Amino acid sequence: MGGRGMEANRFFGGGVSCPAMESGTSILGAAVRYPLRPAAALRGVVERGAVLPFAAALAVTISAGAGLRSYLMNDLSPLAFGLRFAAALGGFVLLPLLLAGGGRLLGGRGARGAVAAAVVGSGIPFVAVDLLWSGFFGAIHVTGTPLHETWALVSMGVLANVERLSWAWALVALVAGLAEAQGLSRLRAAASVAVVGAAVAAVVFVARSLPS
Repeated sequence: MGGRGMEANRFFGGGVSCPAMESGTSILGAAVRYPLRPAAALRGVVERGAVLPFAAALAVTISAGAGLRSYLMNDLSPLAFGLRFAAALGGFVLLPLLLAGGGRLLGGRGARGAVAAAVVGSGIPFVAVDLLWSGFFGAIHVTGTPLHETWALVSMGVLANVERLSWAWALVALVAGLAEAQGLSRLRAAASVAVVGAAVAAVVFVARSLPS
């Protein structure tokens, strides 16, 4: 236990020796670093055996942020929160399975847990975006401002552009994280993402084309 505590302290530049607090600090520290240094942050999580708590904590947090945004966007509907939360959480379960399979086809050798952590970590930029949208719709509800007001329209335009940037940021983080998790070059990791994305898009297209 002492060795693990010293290792965690060296990694984070000092800390406490309580295992529970060390674990929480490890997850928070990795989450803060992940958007800027995804490969290094993921490597640290894997080396300390914190893959499951890291992935689970972030998946729930990101899904809750998405649910809150949907709740406020849909006239404070608990159903909207539940559906969005479940959809986001389901995506964090399904997408790692698909990307792990796609990575293996391209020579990847990483464990599914590391792939899951890479997928969830790449979603961290969405937390800030969902909080910004939630703050906006919260203000709309409190003030009763119509969405066609000038300041509301300008705010939505700014937030939409911020969201586009967050998707680009998340994609870059996903490729870097998958490359680290699966031992692939970033080019092959990007190819894996492209293949899985195309397959999902094809399935959705076919499903929508079927007669109802």
